[in-house]
Amino acid sequence: MARGTVILFHGNGGHALHRDWYADMLERQGYRTLLAEYPGYGHRRGSKDETSLAGDAAEMILALGRAFPGTLLVAGESLGAGVAAAALAKTGVASAVSGVLLITPWDSLANVASHYYPPTLVRLVLRDRYDTSANLAGYTVPKLVMVAGRDSIIPAAVGRKLFADLGPPKKLVELPGADHNDWMGTLSVAKWREILAFLEGG
Repeated sequence: MARGTVILFHGNGGHALHRDWYADMLERQGYRTLLAEYPGYGHRRGSKDETSLAGDAAEMILALGRAFPGTLLVAGESLGAGVAAAALAKTGVASAVSGVLLITPWDSLANVASHYYPPTLVRLVLRDRYDTSANLAGYTVPKLVMVAGRDSIIPAAVGRKLFADLGPPKKLVELPGADHNDWMGTLSVAKWREILAFLEGG
C-alpha cells in the first residue's frame, strides 16, 4: 500500500513526461505519483494563462484527494510552484492537501520579471501574477522551499524571499552549487527522505 500520493506540476519547459524521473524516485519512497499536465502543454489543448492553469490544477488536486484519501503532497517546480500555489488559493483546495513542496520557486512573477526588465515595463505588460507569497498566506500545512543557489533563471533571492514570507511550519533547503535545471543531481536519497518526512509532518 502506498504511504501517500504526490501530484507534481512541472516547469515551463517541456511537458509532464519529461519529469518521469520524479515518479521513479517517489515510487521507491512508497508514493504514488501523478505528473500533472497543463492546458496548452503536451497533447492537451487550452489556454496557458494563470486562470486556466490554476483552475485546472485545482480540479486535479481535488479529484486526486477524492480518489486516494490520506496523505496528499503537492509539488511544483519553477512555474509549477506558482501554479500549485494559485490552485491552493482556490476555495476548498487547501483542506485536501497535507504538505507543499516548492522547487526553485518565486515569491511573485513580477518580482522575477523585475530582475530582467524595468519595473515600469513589467507593470505595463505582465498579465499573469502568480503571487505565490499571497496565495499561500496563512497556509498552515508544512511548506518546504527548495532554492538552487546558482539559479540562472529564477534568482535564489526570490526563493528566499518567498520562504521569509511564508508562515510556519516551513523549511528551507538550499542547494548552493545547483542551477535551475541541474539541482536534482545534488540531492541524495537520504535528503529526499528528510524532505518527504517533513512534508508529512514527521
